Amino acid sequence: MVEEAERTGRLRLGDTIIEPTSGNTGIGLALVSALKGYKCIIVLPEKMSTEKVNLLHALGAKTVRTRTSARFDDPDSHLLVAHRLQQEIGPSAHIFDQYTNKDNPLAHYDHTADEILQACAPFGKIDMLVCGAGTGGTLSGLSRKFKEKMPLCKVRKLFFFNPF
Repeated sequence: MVEEAERTGRLRLGDTIIEPTSGNTGIGLALVSALKGYKCIIVLPEKMSTEKVNLLHALGAKTVRTRTSARFDDPDSHLLVAHRLQQEIGPSAHIFDQYTNKDNPLAHYDHTADEILQACAPFGKIDMLVCGAGTGGTLSGLSRKFKEKMPLCKVRKLFFFNPF
């Protein structure tokens, strides 16, 4: 998502990345922001663990906590708080919106899937892909590529307890 925004000129050095998240995509964006020189603000519900928040801070991200009970359309939800922050900061602030951004699954289709396939190539075919799922970007990108390359490969999603 970041590389596509850079490629199109939408994201420039010194800009701010804001993301409403339960944390995992936020951790990835915080890492990329630290490496590439972007400011990063992660907006997440208060139920997310201290460990996850500490990791975000260690990566240089600022965090804004929201009420866990806030519904998606509540002004205090992590989604709407992120959008409010974007408006306050102005045009140098960007929300990638993992929930609807086509570049989320596309990144996994174009890159992550090929990395897995290449790493597994010495062992022959892959019979099954089991993948954790949050917003579904990883799962949908991987499963599409796997089904193209190995039509008989079964794809299964896991919803699991998040230790962070």
